[in-house]
Amino acid sequence: MKIFICALGDRDDWKELAIAPGDGKGSTFLPEVTKSFNPEGTQPTLIRRFDTVWLDIGPCNTLVVDVQGMELQVLRGFGEKLAHFDFLNIECSRVPLYEGKPLRRKLWITLLGTASIRTRQSRVTMMSS
Repeated sequence: MKIFICALGDRDDWKELAIAPGDGKGSTFLPEVTKSFNPEGTQPTLIRRFDTVWLDIGPCNTLVVDVQGMELQVLRGFGEKLAHFDFLNIECSRVPLYEGKPLRRKLWITLLGTASIRTRQSRVTMMSS
């Protein structure tokens, strides 16, 4: 098993990650729409495209994405490697939670427009919050 200390996105870059209070669950790069999020601090974080990280995904057929508003960026960062997966499970929202976060409908339309999804019999599950 390889462990990479980075976040996933649609380009290789550095950004400030706002650290959620307590256990850190809910930390995000995007500001909340309600402005009620009070981070404990920030952490400079390397963001990488998945397709720029050498990783053998051969034995894996399912991709689970739960990334606090960065769904489109992460999926775009997989590039052609997205076609490898038989199943996509994407946590998304019906109402805006983060500025710039795509809603369920936009995610679905984007995925349907992706050649790697159109050319495979992939199953996509959208878990709405």
